[in-house]
Amino acid sequence: MSNSEQLAQPFPVSDDIIVKLPQGTHISYEGNYLFYAQSSSLYISTFEMKNKVKNTIFKALAPEEILAKGIEVEILEPGKQWKSGKVRCRLVLDFIPDEQ
Repeated sequence: MSNSEQLAQPFPVSDDIIVKLPQGTHISYEGNYLFYAQSSSLYISTFEMKNKVKNTIFKALAPEEILAKGIEVEILEPGKQWKSGKVRCRLVLDFIPDEQ
């Protein structure tokens, strides 16, 4: 793959970034729209975007404990002792810039 064919590296974005979804964007889950930009572009903060996705995941797939509070576990890393604590799932939005 040549340099011009390589994708730009994604990077996480903070919660205070504004995202513009172009007109005609329809993103839904089980018939319910998460993001719907029918007649004009939709402007939404990354914070609001993540919350909409998280709320959908809460309802459909995972209990609140795994996403917000964490669940009690023990982990074992190679060459180390067992360590107790909590594990939780976080949602991170990555931005992948277009090549210029």
